[in-house]
Amino acid sequence: MRGYLENVLLPVVFAGFSLLYAAVWFCAVRLHTVHARAAAAALLIGALFCFANAPLQAPDEHAHFLRAFALSQGDFTYRYDYDYPDDVRHLTAVFPAKFYSDIQSAGKDSVAGAIGRYIAAPGDADAPAVSTSVQLLLPYVFPALGMALARLFGANALYCLYAGRLMNVLAYAACVFFAVRMAARRRGPLLLAALLPMTLYMAASLSYDSMFFGAVVLFLGFMLKDGFSRRDLLLSAIVFGVIAMIKPIYLPLALLYLGIPKQQLRLRAPRPVGLLLLLAAGGVFAG
Repeated sequence: MRGYLENVLLPVVFAGFSLLYAAVWFCAVRLHTVHARAAAAALLIGALFCFANAPLQAPDEHAHFLRAFALSQGDFTYRYDYDYPDDVRHLTAVFPAKFYSDIQSAGKDSVAGAIGRYIAAPGDADAPAVSTSVQLLLPYVFPALGMALARLFGANALYCLYAGRLMNVLAYAACVFFAVRMAARRRGPLLLAALLPMTLYMAASLSYDSMFFGAVVLFLGFMLKDGFSRRDLLLSAIVFGVIAMIKPIYLPLALLYLGIPKQQLRLRAPRPVGLLLLLAAGGVFAG
């Protein structure tokens, strides 16, 4: 294990910090717009959370990881008894949901030690079977794509997990970019909400909260636009539908439409009609 730490982990850590300093320099010197800097900050901090958090330790990440992995294998239906590969089952056994509290805090193992053991022997045919009750599809499109690409290069389940996390961060950073670019007012509160540590922490996981937070930030960007057209109404309704599909309890978020200043509206339909359209879109997605 000592040789693994010296020959593998330490060079990776030093290389990571070098890339971090290079990224900070790039953001400070080369990016000149607020939305570009906001997206870069989300991408940079989110990427750090990707690797700072141990595998499968975000809330309910076991279930989200299994669902995304099944989708990456081309299974677009839902099967509770899906036959996951040996390396996937072994990863979930090495990193149980309460790894920090039940294993690391008890002094039974460390994150580095567990990762080292997994990399040394990624497959275990004797690992127990796993399953997930998550049935949603859309929130796992991006991590599934990352996992599928990683699998093409022969990556094991651990590297697939990190590839999925990074794809979620990239998608979230894109949402931040477009949201801040659209917003013509209240950019400060929008940036605060988009770059909260807990928001970025969840965006850097395999949870469906990553897409949820990205959709919320994008929806807020539409609400803060300078001039709200019928095209904006249609696109914001689609984004709102994603929000309602993932967490229907947020349907009342459509009431923000009523907060758009009247002079900013470029709609022929009155605001109540637009609100009904948003609620209808959310209801369709949620159903």
